[in-house]
Amino acid sequence: MSELPRLHLHLLGPAGGPLGGRFDDVVERLTAIERVHYEPDGSLLWSGKNWQIGGLIYDRAEIVQYVELQGALPVDCWQRLISALAGPDRQVSVLRLQDQSLHDLQSFENSTWPQ
Repeated sequence: MSELPRLHLHLLGPAGGPLGGRFDDVVERLTAIERVHYEPDGSLLWSGKNWQIGGLIYDRAEIVQYVELQGALPVDCWQRLISALAGPDRQVSVLRLQDQSLHDLQSFENSTWPQ
């Protein structure tokens, strides 16, 4: 198995705006994933064999503004996590904190986990 890419990023909504979605709905989807540890302060941790990702959900007025994530995980787990955090039909922007570059979800995935 090749080494997993190290991530430190913010998940944002379209064009870097709020991610959207009700905080409680995001938490419900997130906690439906096995082995996700969630705390009421918005912090989360998910780990598997040889990988781990942690983060914090930031909200205002019960609407998710952005999610900070840090760690490493396989692409299939990433896609499950994105579906839980952003919902199945949401548009997502990814701000890569290492170089402050903003990407749409597809370009971020293609550059992070090339086929």
